[in-house]
Amino acid sequence: MPIRRRKFLIIVGLAGVLATAILIAISAPYMRYFWGVFIGEHLQTSISPSGEYTAVLRQKLNLADFNFTVYVDGQRVYTSPDLCGGDYDEKLIWSKSGVAVVLVVKGRRVFAYDAREKRFLGKGQLGDFDVQPDLKPFELDCAYPKDLDE
Repeated sequence: MPIRRRKFLIIVGLAGVLATAILIAISAPYMRYFWGVFIGEHLQTSISPSGEYTAVLRQKLNLADFNFTVYVDGQRVYTSPDLCGGDYDEKLIWSKSGVAVVLVVKGRRVFAYDAREKRFLGKGQLGDFDVQPDLKPFELDCAYPKDLDE
């Protein structure tokens, strides 16, 4: 291959790499938003105390609101109703036995799941599991999630 052609190809290749790097740098702030819309932003991964189960909490962005989604062992088990902006202080808490996982939003237990039996826990069923979230004052602009036992 002639030297002149080789230099040309090297210059074109370097220009392509530089252009790609610039496009990635410019689009990086927008990628987080698009990732949040289509996949959901990862908020927390929690392994049960027994080590048998894994729960993942994601936040999926919509046009004017968002939803929390809980996965247990790779299976989606819960999607919250639409919520709007604010700090929800959301977290996953496992029971001491490592069987039940609870989604706590602003100190309220809004969702519970028995990972062993693969079933939802409803009103009055959390008494069997020793789960006590940190209760905090409730200050939200537009959404008021209720505790499972309310």
